[in-house]
Amino acid sequence: MAGRSRNLVFPMGGLNRKYAYQSQPPYTTPDCLNVRPTGVIEKRARGGSRPGHGKAYYELLGAGTPVRMANSLLLIADTLNLFTDNFDGDALSADWAVAGWGNNLLPLVWDGSAAIQAASPVGAVCTAISINATASYLVEMLLEPWGDRFYGRYKLWVRMDASSPDVTNNGIEIELALVTDDAGLTTYDGYLRCYVAGTPTVYGMVSGGAQDTGQPGWLSVKCAADNTVTVLWKGTALFDAIPIGAASLTGTRAGFGFEVTETGGWCGADQFRVQYVDLPTPRRMLVASAGGSLYREVYADQLSAVSTSLTLASDRYVASQERLQKLYIADHAKNRVSGTDGTIAADGVTLDAASVTVAAIFDRYAG
Repeated sequence: MAGRSRNLVFPMGGLNRKYAYQSQPPYTTPDCLNVRPTGVIEKRARGGSRPGHGKAYYELLGAGTPVRMANSLLLIADTLNLFTDNFDGDALSADWAVAGWGNNLLPLVWDGSAAIQAASPVGAVCTAISINATASYLVEMLLEPWGDRFYGRYKLWVRMDASSPDVTNNGIEIELALVTDDAGLTTYDGYLRCYVAGTPTVYGMVSGGAQDTGQPGWLSVKCAADNTVTVLWKGTALFDAIPIGAASLTGTRAGFGFEVTETGGWCGADQFRVQYVDLPTPRRMLVASAGGSLYREVYADQLSAVSTSLTLASDRYVASQERLQKLYIADHAKNRVSGTDGTIAADGVTLDAASVTVAAIFDRYAG
């Protein structure tokens, strides 16, 4: 008996386990795993594997030793505010204006990304916020590859004038070049240019090769209150110094840009955000410990070691509990102070021992 061909349609309706098998709704499936209706690379409605996820935090805690505590803390007194644009819709929002220097065009918005496919450079300046340039702040862009490859130059601009932003006049330009070869390995290099009254001072940044395959990553520029500029790519420091003339740059504007350097290439970013000092606002941060050290989330998605003389346990899990904007850590160890001359005071509560000194108690808890 000759077989008959069947046209199998991908279940675009997704997972549905509500009904009996005989009553399965059309275009749904009772079982699926790590899959979504739209293909990741070509965006075709034919099914595709779920894209991989990047690291939430790039920092290696405790020199790679196990994390012994992780908790969150809600702070209201912290004055760090967050501006984020996920590039939703089909065009940039009213928060942006074209970067009017160097023949820049306004970036396109496509499928939740700001992007460019042409060779002409594009750029946009954020007009929604005014950053306090005398305080520390962080400007970041989540770079997105196309088909697991990077094809050009990605730029962040900070400390530009508010009234007439032009980084080639006054401001700092960070340019990161990312190119992925046919083997899927990405190399990177770039420059930092500090412009003062139209005169640039150019600095080379740390370069790297044979990196991982093209995966999304954060390009971050941290402008400190002491005028130090730190550039990070996926948590790796590419530049960390005070550029010549940076102290004279008090502009409050920031922005981003792309430039495709390979024929048929594509440059894009999935998110732009600025973390800056503003009015007090509630903010939840991560607190963790590893290798005996304590870490806190100073900026979103960035962990820094807490400066303290105390050492937390590194050989066992440490419990903690949040209450009223404080995190109580219940670290413990074997008793190091003991005595046999303890007495209970007349109140029935106070315990004291002449052989146990204050110094001994402090050493017990500080260790």
